[in-house]
Amino acid sequence: MGYLNSDTVTVDAILTKHGRRLLAEGGGLGITKFGLSDDGIDYNLWNTAHPSGSAYYGLAIENLPQIEAVPDDSAIMRYKLVTLDRNTVFMPLIRGLVQGGTYTLETQQDGNTIQPITENGTDNEYEFKISDISALTITGATRLDISGTTVSFPASQEVFEAAAFIGPHIQITAKPTDVQRTVSIQITGMNTGATAQVDVSVLRNIDQSVAQTGGTGA
Repeated sequence: MGYLNSDTVTVDAILTKHGRRLLAEGGGLGITKFGLSDDGIDYNLWNTAHPSGSAYYGLAIENLPQIEAVPDDSAIMRYKLVTLDRNTVFMPLIRGLVQGGTYTLETQQDGNTIQPITENGTDNEYEFKISDISALTITGATRLDISGTTVSFPASQEVFEAAAFIGPHIQITAKPTDVQRTVSIQITGMNTGATAQVDVSVLRNIDQSVAQTGGTGA
């Protein structure tokens, strides 16, 4: 990670693993949509008392250094810009989630439905970004291809496997795990851009048998 020179206009574009795979296979990227965000902007620097007048109110903001692009949405593009009607008074909010923000799955038979509801707007579908599905089975939505690999690793190896789904809701069910695991799910309304986050705590749900052998040596 580094900083870009704020004195010049710079377009810094990088490809994800999925994008590099498409190019390696000889296909085009097929980009049809893009997103904008105001990460790294400190609006407290807007200075209406600047001695040079209104044209310089945002000078300090314009001179802020910007972080170069990285393919990790937990570090960049976290505050996306959305387009709303001019007469919008209230921002869209996602409701209908578990109180306290954490779903707890105690056994392998435990499951739950995460079914968001958007207030002050309408969303027919949501994007569910899951930090690690190695401890969860997800149904009820369409999985997106966000990775350049299809390899899955056992949860015990602690190799996280991020995933994304699109649909009106998702059903979550616990997979076998011998340790407690916590998974974060970021929810985004496909029309309004409203966001919310919940956690899923998967408790230890299998018993381990430890075989002990003993004997006398010759």
